[in-house]
Amino acid sequence: YLSSHYEFYRRVYDLSGNVDSCNMTVTVFDDQPPSIICPEDVTDYADADTCATWVDIPIPATGGNCGTDSLYNDYSYSDDASDIYPGGTTYVNWYVVDENGNSMSCQMQVIVIDTIPPVINAPDTISAFTSQSACSGWVDIPIPEYDDNCEVSVFYNYYTGTDDASGEYNAGYTDVVWIAMDPSNNTVQRGRHALPQ
Repeated sequence: YLSSHYEFYRRVYDLSGNVDSCNMTVTVFDDQPPSIICPEDVTDYADADTCATWVDIPIPATGGNCGTDSLYNDYSYSDDASDIYPGGTTYVNWYVVDENGNSMSCQMQVIVIDTIPPVINAPDTISAFTSQSACSGWVDIPIPEYDDNCEVSVFYNYYTGTDDASGEYNAGYTDVVWIAMDPSNNTVQRGRHALPQ
C-alpha cells in the first residue's frame, strides 16, 4: 500500500444464506525523512568597491521514498541560494520536506575573502619652523583620509602611535608613515615628510 488511508468493507455468506459483515481500515504512515546532500562549501572573493560579491550556489541533491514537496534555504528562503554574500563566512542551512511533512536539513559555508588593501591619501610634505630656544618645532599634521572596501580596523602612524601625527619634530626630515589595516589583515603604508627648519 502507498502512504494513505484505506477503508474496506467485508461481507460473508454461508450456504444457508446467513450473512455477516465488518469494516476495516488500513492506514500507511510515512515516517521516513527525505534525503539531502548539500553542495560543497563555496569560496569567492570580495569585489574591489564593496565588501561582498555575487556567489553562484549549486542546488542540493534531494530524494525521498514518497517524493519531495519543497526545498528552501535560510539565506534567500527559496530553492536557489545564489545571491550577494558579505565578506567572511556565511552558514547556509538547506531544508527539504516531503509530501507527508517529514524533513531533513544540511549545512554549507559560503566564504567571501577580502584581498583588497585599504587606501591612504597622505598629506603633502609639511614644513614648519623650530622655536628660538630649541632645535625642534611643533608641527600640525592633518589626519589623512583613508578608506577600504570593507572597513579600516586599524589606523595609526609610527611617529606618535595614533591616528594623529601632530607633535614636536626635530629639525630636518622626519618620515611619517601611516599604517591602515582591514579586518582581513590587508595592510597598506604611506609616508610623508615633516620638515621643521
